[in-house]
Amino acid sequence: MTAVRHFTIVGGGQAGLLLAIGLRLGGHQVRLVQDRGAEETARGRLPSPQCLFHGAVAYERSLGLDLWSEAAPAIELCEIAELARPGAATPQLSFGGSFRSPGQAIDPRLKFSAWLERLVELGGELEIATATTADIERYARESDLVVIAAGRGGFDGLFPRDDRNSPFATPQRALSLIYLKGAVGDARRPGIRSTGIAGQGTVIDIPVLTAHGAADSLTFEAFSGSALDVGSGRLDAAALAERMLTALREMLPDRWERFRDAQPVDDGAYLSGAVVPTVRNAVGVLPSGRAVLGIGDTVVTNDPITAQGANNATRLAALYVSAIDRRGDGAFDGEWMANLAAAAWARIRAATYFTNLTLLGAPTLVAALHRASESQAIADRFVEGFNEPGTILPFLMAASPR
Repeated sequence: MTAVRHFTIVGGGQAGLLLAIGLRLGGHQVRLVQDRGAEETARGRLPSPQCLFHGAVAYERSLGLDLWSEAAPAIELCEIAELARPGAATPQLSFGGSFRSPGQAIDPRLKFSAWLERLVELGGELEIATATTADIERYARESDLVVIAAGRGGFDGLFPRDDRNSPFATPQRALSLIYLKGAVGDARRPGIRSTGIAGQGTVIDIPVLTAHGAADSLTFEAFSGSALDVGSGRLDAAALAERMLTALREMLPDRWERFRDAQPVDDGAYLSGAVVPTVRNAVGVLPSGRAVLGIGDTVVTNDPITAQGANNATRLAALYVSAIDRRGDGAFDGEWMANLAAAAWARIRAATYFTNLTLLGAPTLVAALHRASESQAIADRFVEGFNEPGTILPFLMAASPR
């Protein structure tokens, strides 16, 4: 029988909540430190974009947390197109591929608020606080292990940057995202529609389930200063929606026709900003010398263009729960943490390389896209790679993928 241990997890997003609930289901004592409770989470601003592929959905299901499978629109396929100029009638390339099993996109506010309640129902402790380094020192004294799952929550200094695997010093895209209701129905199979526009960026729309029912997630991954770069300044949901739809009318008139009368699902259903893609060592050392672990965006922050963030968080939560269970009553010492950090990077490095190749528009990636546009088998293989990027990494990094 696995020894009962005490864990403190700082941060209640995808990684932190899955880890907390997974450990609690294993019989461990779990304290989750989060700056807001379930009700405030449900009523707040959208914290992050999220689209889960079927491997991550399956892990949620294994923990009894796939609570919306019957209501959520199934994400069955991904269609990718590239335009030589805004408004071009014919794409330079286009293809659609099917996932082996459906994925889903759930409004994180809906998901995380329900999971916070579930953790408490399971007997987990929820501490509502904005943790400081002094707090983490206390947690480290009181717990067998502390895991920081606070995303970009101010603890970057604890986790050294991995310069070798962090090729960017600045954001590569500017993100604008909004959840819209009232779009014209789409008769095609439900899925991701991604259209790159030369010199502008990428427009992505995904069906999503919100507290208000099914809706559409519209995302701009814009080059800085382009016509798609509309998220700067102090904007509310309505103002961002207006800017995005105005740009969409010029960039993709057909897509604009579908969204022209759509409205934000609520006042908090939007986000904008930019991230510097960064890889960090997953072991952090506190001023006292005690070590803590990082997980999710705390240690690997990818641009959302390939939708790998929440999937990486899920992959790592599953890895950590398994590693902790195998440890039994052994110490979570420096050697164990270092080995887990190495395993964590091995688990998600393919997703990071996939994202970075996409941001760079690498010639080998472009070659793979053209091959996919010529072969349905390759198109399906490429699309399934969003679920497990490691399966297509050789394909993406070879000049003539097979």
